[in-house]
Amino acid sequence: DDYYLNLLDWGSANVLAIALGNTVYLWDASNSSTSELVTVDDENGPITSVSWAPDGRHIAVGLNNSEVQLWDTASDKQ
Repeated sequence: DDYYLNLLDWGSANVLAIALGNTVYLWDASNSSTSELVTVDDENGPITSVSWAPDGRHIAVGLNNSEVQLWDTASDKQ
């Protein structure tokens, strides 16, 4: 069972995406800063997976309702 292996992903820009419950957090290893990217409502959550795009800017967020959202981390917009 590798369910929990999909809850974090290391991006090419040296940023770790971590899904905890209904929220995705980003930890920047270059300056040790943490930010919240998105929090989904209970109807759609919890977040079941995160995966960085090769460009290091976009991240796919999988939800419990089978939806996948694509987020731009530079603008914090879907």
